[in-house]
Amino acid sequence: WGLGELEEACRHTYRCIAFNTNGILKHSLKPPSGWVQWTSHPEHGLYVLDTNYCSLSLEQCPPHSHCERHAPANYSCVCEPLWRMNPEHLCTLPQEVDVAGALIHVLLSVDESHLLGLVGVVSSVLRHAAEPGRLRFHVVVAQREKKAVEGILHCFGLAPGHQVTLVPLEAGQLEAWLGAEPRVYSRQEDVGNLASSANFARFLFPRLFPSLSRAIYLDADTVVQSDITPFWEQLAASDTLLLAVPRRSPAYGDMFTGRVQQLFRDRCRRL
Repeated sequence: WGLGELEEACRHTYRCIAFNTNGILKHSLKPPSGWVQWTSHPEHGLYVLDTNYCSLSLEQCPPHSHCERHAPANYSCVCEPLWRMNPEHLCTLPQEVDVAGALIHVLLSVDESHLLGLVGVVSSVLRHAAEPGRLRFHVVVAQREKKAVEGILHCFGLAPGHQVTLVPLEAGQLEAWLGAEPRVYSRQEDVGNLASSANFARFLFPRLFPSLSRAIYLDADTVVQSDITPFWEQLAASDTLLLAVPRRSPAYGDMFTGRVQQLFRDRCRRL
């Protein structure tokens, strides 16, 4: 092919930004400092189309980033100040930057019976949040059920990555940390899914999330109907170990008695 034909082919090929006289069309280039001269022929070599891909929004940069031109046909997504690009090509705040509580951490623990409930609780929190970009969801799930949880989140546009992180539990890990196999001595028809390992995994949160100074735990069957930011701010201002939202009709009696709170404190100290 001649130069004119190669140029025409490149201009009509999606994301083609350059071609060489060997007939190769390119959708990306190294920085010019890494280019190598491989011919001395005046018409042979690399030809670059300096299309402004930033203005065309073709870089599809993730949230908290922008497209930046570095050289002819050399563009990349650059994160906002304080934010860092992670291996999944998403901008995230390093843990140590969150000193002022900029991020709101929500913890959940689920198994396969909670899949649609997980979608409901995450979607409802995001829907009512005044600043949804501050939210980070950490979902504890058994390793064997991780793919099922990933699949349902993908279906509803909540793919793990920027805001949703899956934290897998290996088989036997819960029992090893608790020192015994979890048991529920009530009838299943009375307590439902309380015998699930997902119900007991919440007691391991201090081990699973040692870098978090505070977090909000939500059951997977919860539907949030208002912004949780005020509750997060109340949690930040309190020196109380545990805060809970009151319910008008407790499902299993008075759950937060003095004895229960003392057991909780003792357990957290041991963890």
